[in-house]
Amino acid sequence: MRAFVPDAPAPAAPTPKPSVPKAAAPRTPEQLHAYVHETLCARENLLSNQFRTVAAPLTRAGKPCGCQYTLLGPRSVRLTAVWDAVRNCLFLFDATGARIEKRMLPQRIRLAS
Repeated sequence: MRAFVPDAPAPAAPTPKPSVPKAAAPRTPEQLHAYVHETLCARENLLSNQFRTVAAPLTRAGKPCGCQYTLLGPRSVRLTAVWDAVRNCLFLFDATGARIEKRMLPQRIRLAS
């Protein structure tokens, strides 16, 4: 005898965590700052108008080579991103300092010298 087994619905695919803001690719240092802020806020589900991101220029041999961004979140949470201007690459770090993503930017951004 065969047992009746109803067809079970297919399990839904998990939805990916939003990590990319809907903004266009940054072209200026100011747009990059806003892009990093939106990306870090989206990554941790933070309201972007409630927290701020500070930028600190990085130098090598006295010449600018990138920028470090720090999102000052709730309860002393700090999320970080580092932009390497030479490789035009953005590195994202979580609150523990572990790298969570490496993202190549599609457009080269000029540094203010």
